[in-house]
Amino acid sequence: MISEHPTRLDRLMQVVAEHHPMHAELRLQFDDFHALLESNCEALIERLQVYFRHYAQHSDDVIAREYELRVVAIEAPEPDFGLEFEAWPADPQRPGKSEQFANVDGGRVVRQAGKGLQLLLGPDLTLAVGACLRNSQQIINLINARYTERLLDAGWLLCHAAAVAWEGTGLALAGVSGSGKSTLALRLLRHGAQFVSNDRLLVRHVGRHTRMSGLPKLPRVNPGTLLGDPSLRALLSSERAHELSQLSEQALWELEDKHDVDIERVYGPGRIALMAWLRALVVLTWSRESTSPTKVTRTTLGDSPHLISIIAKHPGPFYRGGAVRSGDDSVHALDPAPYFAALKHVPVVEISGAVDFELVQRLCVELATAQPVHDHAAHEA
Repeated sequence: MISEHPTRLDRLMQVVAEHHPMHAELRLQFDDFHALLESNCEALIERLQVYFRHYAQHSDDVIAREYELRVVAIEAPEPDFGLEFEAWPADPQRPGKSEQFANVDGGRVVRQAGKGLQLLLGPDLTLAVGACLRNSQQIINLINARYTERLLDAGWLLCHAAAVAWEGTGLALAGVSGSGKSTLALRLLRHGAQFVSNDRLLVRHVGRHTRMSGLPKLPRVNPGTLLGDPSLRALLSSERAHELSQLSEQALWELEDKHDVDIERVYGPGRIALMAWLRALVVLTWSRESTSPTKVTRTTLGDSPHLISIIAKHPGPFYRGGAVRSGDDSVHALDPAPYFAALKHVPVVEISGAVDFELVQRLCVELATAQPVHDHAAHEA
């Protein structure tokens, strides 16, 4: 719907939408948050129905409601709006990304070089146009980014962390890209944990405790994680498993070939929990190259403020609140004060030295089975 006083972003959407009527939809519910995805591509909706089946609302369960988020995905040739795109400042934790953006009246247009897809983002507008089916992972990321934005606007903070939970309380597992967050989280699922989040986690201080929220996104892991986990090895063909087994441990660690892990198919139903109370924060600063023994340091963010740079995460160009000047590298530098406030009471365990998943896995289980965070924490939400 174009407003009475349309912005340039509204007009760009109108140019595209009037030629591509929507005839397929998917309704989703994330905790108490409702989203509607519409598209002119039934194959895309079918693919996302499978991906989001844990959150999908069946047509006979749907009642008339206002949706907090509406996403439109139009399968079409990539449009040429005549915009001049700028490169989004490089993120040191995400090398190789090639996101570009153009700020326009009413919002922002984002594209990634070579994907044939553009994303139009405004306060009440979320539109993907171009090769949506071929880039279905980008549509998943877009939905998650806009859900993240709603939580950020409500006062949550974004962390670069995975998370797992046991009976409503759990652990955040932070670290730079490639540190093994996802591998550790999946190993803990073999010890009865529920999956909360893979690489992005939101936190908020509530009462005397800290709440954490995951994102409705499956973990994406590299082949080394699949090969080394008995629960996941079956996701590889026998030929691929044999090929990978010939690589060195270091080569496996560095190999980038992401696979989605369908949590409920691998570990069984009831193994996903989007929300939980945060019991402790485990920060992986270890290194494959280290010759030092694995070291466990119990601390707090007040005593170890350097860890904030590992934990805090900028939401990137999808976040319309993230205005940026051309060439502004400071976009990734976040104010540490809100993170200290939200996490100051949370015990922190830093893991440095050599990589030892077995040791840290046992430590995490011990942390998780300690005294509950608060017998009445649920009443403080």
